[in-house]
Amino acid sequence: MQAAGATIHWGTPLEKLTRDSTGRPLLQDAHGHRHGPYDLLLICDGASSSLRAQSGVPARVSRYPWGALWFIGLRTPEFDPHVLWQSVSGTRQLNGYLPTGTRDDLLSLFWSLRLDAIPEWRTQPLEKWKRQVLFLAPQAEAFLQQIESHDQMAAAAYSDVVMRQWHGERVVMLGDAAHALSPQLGQGVNLALMDAAALGDALTEHPLPAALAQYSATRRRHLRFYQFATRWTTPFFQSGLLPLGWLRDLAFPILHTLPYMRRQMTATMAGGKLGPFAQMQLQPSPARLPSSTLTRSGEDQSAPRVRFHCMSTNAQHPSDSPVFDVPAQPIEVLTLGESLEAEFPDIPGEEIRQAIETAQKETSFANDLITLKSRVREIIRR
Repeated sequence: MQAAGATIHWGTPLEKLTRDSTGRPLLQDAHGHRHGPYDLLLICDGASSSLRAQSGVPARVSRYPWGALWFIGLRTPEFDPHVLWQSVSGTRQLNGYLPTGTRDDLLSLFWSLRLDAIPEWRTQPLEKWKRQVLFLAPQAEAFLQQIESHDQMAAAAYSDVVMRQWHGERVVMLGDAAHALSPQLGQGVNLALMDAAALGDALTEHPLPAALAQYSATRRRHLRFYQFATRWTTPFFQSGLLPLGWLRDLAFPILHTLPYMRRQMTATMAGGKLGPFAQMQLQPSPARLPSSTLTRSGEDQSAPRVRFHCMSTNAQHPSDSPVFDVPAQPIEVLTLGESLEAEFPDIPGEEIRQAIETAQKETSFANDLITLKSRVREIIRR
């Protein structure tokens, strides 16, 4: 971003959105400083956006009565780094463990709870709650040892944001600021990334007013389906309606065994559905990152090189830190088979290739690499 000429302001909470005499957006931060005017303002400040209501674009915001307690700690061996693990009991207890895939190998714990019950939870002995967790997830005992205080648990609240369109005059909403929903289907990041892609395409193809209209039109069908699907499924996992939990436990295992329903469920979780019987037709991108030629002292110095600036902790100025000018390494693109062989070194390559072929035949969403890879993993582990 900085290379493109952008200025990044850290620690600058924005509070007020106004406009200049030509209608271009102006911003005022918490310190009283003004920023702008801007040709286009992207509002991406989350479900509790402070700018959305000032944008002039109508929105309806509803708070879900159920939220969650969150804790992020070091992953313990009992949890697979590639698997989201969840357990439910009725519609009032839900416990999950989400690997974050970071360099520090972290794991997020979430525990479903009504928002109005959180103050009382904080007054209860922590060990009492841990016993409830272990009833649903006995393998979490080692992980729970990292939690020693209620204060380590963050409370998450969820909102439902509904807008007829996601743009106004020189403003556009993306991500949760545009369409926050319950996290039951895990689609928040997927939808935000697709927002960014659709907006980028529209701005490339059209002048600004037409581009913003095109953005809203392009996103409407996809967002409407996931907002509907999330509202429909949430009571089956978070509500006081216990019979819905019984129905879920009866129906879901059966639906999971039906090939057609399994494909539809997989496509839904992959973020590619446009309706109950429609989904995106994604094509693999032919683009490949270019590899670079290695160069060393005495070799062709016109070849690509990478410069690293390492700021040491005791340096007083950037000039006090070393700058390393090193050869650019070639970028290696792995095929799906090579990637899985690295992930499952004990499984013969031929068996992995057969699993890929089986998954391709089973999955109508086979041109989505993430969904296909997930299905291959299931076949290999059987």
